[in-house]
Amino acid sequence: MERSPFRAVVEALAMTVLALAGLLGLRAMGILAPVHVGALIGITVGALALSSALLYWKRMRQLPLGLRVGLQVVGTTSVIYATGWGPVLSVGFVFCAAQAVAIEGSPAVFPATVWSLACLAGAEAAVGLGWAPSVVSPGRSHGIALLMAAGLLFVMRIVWVSAHDREIAANALAESEDRFRRLLVNAADAVVVLDQSGTIVFATEAIESLTGYSVDELVGRRDAGAIVQPEDAERIRALQTQQDPLQSGRMLRHDIRVQHRDGSLRWCQITLSNQLDDPVIGGIVVNVHDITERREAAASVAAAEARFRTLVQHAADGIIILDLDARCQYVSPSYVRLTGQSEADLLGNFVRQHVHPDDTEKVGRAWTRMLQQPDETTHALVRVRHADDRWHWQEASISNRLADPTIGGIILNVRDVSERKALDDLLAEESRILEMIAWGERLETVLDRVATLTGVHAEARYCLIRLLEGEGLRLVAAPGLPAEAWEVVDNVSIDSPLASGRAAKDRGETFVDYAGTGPDTEAAPDVAVALGIRSTWAVPIELPNRVAVAGTLTLLFDTDDVDRDRIRALLERVVSLAAVAIEQARAREDLEYRAYHDELTGLPNRALLHDRLTHALQRSERDGTAVVVLFLDLDRFKLVNDSLGHDAGDRLLTQVAQRMLEGLRASDTVARLGGDEFVVLVEDIKDDLEIHAAAERVAAILEKPFEVDTQTLFVSASIGVSVAHSDADASELLREADDAMYRAKQRGRRSVEYQTDRETPNASNRLARVTDLHRALERDELVVYYQPIVDIHSRIPVGLEALVRWNHPQHGLVPPGDFIPLAEDTGLIVPLGWRVLEHALHRLHVRPDLAVSVNVSARQLSETDFVPRLTELVAALPRGSLTLEVTESLLIDDPRRIAMTLTALDEIGIRIALDDFGTGYSSLSNLSTLPIHQLKFDRSFVAGLGDRRESEALVSGIINLGHGLELEVVAEGVETELQARRLERLDCDFAQGYFFGRPEPWIESGTGYATLPPT
Repeated sequence: MERSPFRAVVEALAMTVLALAGLLGLRAMGILAPVHVGALIGITVGALALSSALLYWKRMRQLPLGLRVGLQVVGTTSVIYATGWGPVLSVGFVFCAAQAVAIEGSPAVFPATVWSLACLAGAEAAVGLGWAPSVVSPGRSHGIALLMAAGLLFVMRIVWVSAHDREIAANALAESEDRFRRLLVNAADAVVVLDQSGTIVFATEAIESLTGYSVDELVGRRDAGAIVQPEDAERIRALQTQQDPLQSGRMLRHDIRVQHRDGSLRWCQITLSNQLDDPVIGGIVVNVHDITERREAAASVAAAEARFRTLVQHAADGIIILDLDARCQYVSPSYVRLTGQSEADLLGNFVRQHVHPDDTEKVGRAWTRMLQQPDETTHALVRVRHADDRWHWQEASISNRLADPTIGGIILNVRDVSERKALDDLLAEESRILEMIAWGERLETVLDRVATLTGVHAEARYCLIRLLEGEGLRLVAAPGLPAEAWEVVDNVSIDSPLASGRAAKDRGETFVDYAGTGPDTEAAPDVAVALGIRSTWAVPIELPNRVAVAGTLTLLFDTDDVDRDRIRALLERVVSLAAVAIEQARAREDLEYRAYHDELTGLPNRALLHDRLTHALQRSERDGTAVVVLFLDLDRFKLVNDSLGHDAGDRLLTQVAQRMLEGLRASDTVARLGGDEFVVLVEDIKDDLEIHAAAERVAAILEKPFEVDTQTLFVSASIGVSVAHSDADASELLREADDAMYRAKQRGRRSVEYQTDRETPNASNRLARVTDLHRALERDELVVYYQPIVDIHSRIPVGLEALVRWNHPQHGLVPPGDFIPLAEDTGLIVPLGWRVLEHALHRLHVRPDLAVSVNVSARQLSETDFVPRLTELVAALPRGSLTLEVTESLLIDDPRRIAMTLTALDEIGIRIALDDFGTGYSSLSNLSTLPIHQLKFDRSFVAGLGDRRESEALVSGIINLGHGLELEVVAEGVETELQARRLERLDCDFAQGYFFGRPEPWIESGTGYATLPPT
């Protein structure tokens, strides 16, 4: 620390008094020259005062270094030479210069030397001139001065070296102290020094950020614990009062909370070191390190670990860690819950021992894949045995973490997917059942599949499905039910107290407990006891928009502990599925019934009659009996329609049909072909008397009057009779009966004509027609007309149907119905068909934008060269531009051969249409197995659109069936705008008929077809 000015003055005065006393004493002893006392005092006091001022006065240190040193040397010289002993005491210059260097440092060496030599020379000059006293002669004085000058130089050199080295060391020490001070000041950790009483005697600036107090505010505080959180302050005070914990030189470390000035707390780690015995420090050194962030991070990590541990323990997914040998090293509590196994049963054991035997190979493949591809996650879906001895589906994600030092194993994240797997299996099975429904499988087969599905997923012993028939429930599906039990429960009355009966009657679910004591408990029937059934659950199967239930579904359980909440959702699904199957089966039955029965009377139509007639002829050939066909046409029926209206006419036809059904034998078949035409098929005729009796019986039935709308009507019929004994054809037999009916019609009312002889004069007429047909082919009398097929929605023509006509020289245009059957019988249908096909293909080359449809017969398709020849003809045409129309009956003559032919045609780009659908006889399964592209339904279905609701329902069913099989649907015989609009509303695809255009011949010039726009 620098000396104060007052202290410097006192020291200077003391030195002056001492110096003056010494000089006066020496003078009194005669040692000093006899200088005047006043002068001696004045010179001494002045010189020493000046020298002291130069050395200690702060302001004098602002003067240049050389001037200060010069004044000091001049003062010293004045004192020495004032005594007269100057030459002798000139050695004092050495000490004067050394003192200046000691005070001012090495930079003062040069000016001190220069000033000393200059003063020495000046003083010797003053001695030589007599201006200054001297106790020795001037010569000696000058000699001594020279020696002193040489000594001065030598000593100043030594002094300079010593001073310079000392300054270097001092500077190094100062730099070290400054560096240490800067480190303390700028260190992140604060340093506080306490004395023995706990007073803060030193603190670095870092303490300010921790406490909010400045260093000046803290230094001098007696209680350092005031800035520490109270609980932690108590511990600090306890340490201060204890000797052992803080012995000299020992260090203690503690975590405390420091109270900031703003009230917040900071976690700090303090290190206390007892340095009371150190004379430099003399206190307790406290290093304060801010660990708030570390504590918060540690707390965050601890919270995260606790959260992770909680998540692992309570997660739905289980976690397993396996070693390389697949032994279990760790299992999470959630996996213990998943399996029901104890942790002790799992740890250290192979996981695969709990896997289903059928899935162990799958686990092995997944394990190998995981080891081969350690960077990828491998998945496996396996069954694992639960503690309840049931197999649960588990999905495992396998991750290879053997290289991770924190894990060092294989991690399995396991999820129980039993419910999801069960739902997937349920959905897949539902999809298969829906496919079965779409493909028209038998209802019993579909319901058996539904019952199996329900029993498995409901974990029931048996599942029974019953259909309501009248007042009883007939068992139709019960997979696994013993035959003897089936016989017992086959039929259940709707009034039965059994669960099925009550569910059907009450239209609600019924649960019966045979083993409990609750409100659902009932005595078990014998069959339930025999089967070990302890509870039953029955639910009704209801169809949309139906008044009564369609049946019931019943579950039989071998336990009374049934989770009804879980199973109820399943029952809703399967009951809905069963309802769809029943609804579709009834719709198919209804469609098939309508396809083979007259809509008005319910009698068999032409298709069913043809089928029954064919079978009757086969039986007659086998039994040696005859078959009789009676073709009836009501006389003057048009008069009834014109007088009473068509509704009255329909009611009359219905009564006629009902009376014939009641009056004829049960073995006889009564059919309606359309309008007022009926056909009666009588089998097992043994003689002519039975033939006439059958005709008379039909005529007698119609003799009684009919009551229609309060009107009494008398009806008679013209009857044509055709008899076949053997080698007869159903179509020919009907034609013969039709011909006989026309002859009877020409004879008058209530006439009967017989066609019993196969070789009648008509045979010669038939031969003549065959000859004419041959000539027609040779003379090119057959012409092709084209009728447009339009898009029902846009009314734009999209194709044409080729229709053959016979331009007979005498009879004019002959319709195909009059000569096509003849061509079929004689084989002329083959060249005739090729004639039409070639004409149509020629027109396709002219208008390739309009597809053409051509009818082909079974005889044509059976020709071996039909497909190769047609392949050449269509090679240059666009695929799909030609459609071949075949009839339903063709599909059942030789299904295998026809299927091969149609498939070959489909491969070369020819489309197939099923013509007159609904009027023939075929299996609906053919629609799904054969390459058919279109359904064309007959005009008889279209005729009732807009007039009868039943017709619309039937047409809708055909269209929906076609669309369900992904087929185009074409309506024939559209004659009115109303019919076209109905077909459009029912989403039919295409249509043809007189309303859109009549069949017209091709025009060789212009557009090619009169009613179509040009290309």
